[in-house]
Amino acid sequence: MGSIIVKGDVYLGRKEFKQICKKQSGLHIYETAENVDGLEIDTPLNKVPWLTKYNFSYVEKNNERLTKRPDGTILKEKVPRMKSKYKIKFSQDLISNNKFSFFRDEIIRKSDQKVMASYNYIGYKGGWVSRTIAALYASSSKVAMCPEVKQFDIYLWDKHITKVLKPRKEEK
Repeated sequence: MGSIIVKGDVYLGRKEFKQICKKQSGLHIYETAENVDGLEIDTPLNKVPWLTKYNFSYVEKNNERLTKRPDGTILKEKVPRMKSKYKIKFSQDLISNNKFSFFRDEIIRKSDQKVMASYNYIGYKGGWVSRTIAALYASSSKVAMCPEVKQFDIYLWDKHITKVLKPRKEEK
């Protein structure tokens, strides 16, 4: 009888996980912006490829700005106020009795706080048996994640950012 309960718990949890993934995971674009010079981020300034890889002119966080100079070097400076019109925000919510972890990166237009795009990762922690076993060993269980990723990394979706915020093209 116990085996049936365990298998049923796993089956129903996986079924619910697949339904949520189909509806909510991945990239959702609601609006795009052209000729974007820079953006505000909530990740460390020194660990992001925005200036070199994605060609934004500047990136900001907490009144600090990294600016790409014409010679390609990067200037880090304190600024009295930030000028970016867009912000990338990372958040984590727990839904459905802690069976799922819901991670969301959002691109927000700062003037009206409108979400222009989101990239959603959903982690399935398993049924009550998996969660109970993980709790015994003071660990967290992650049975599956969608979209499927090898390891969770807050920079995985950054290739999608330029689909929403299109950097100003450099004049030659």
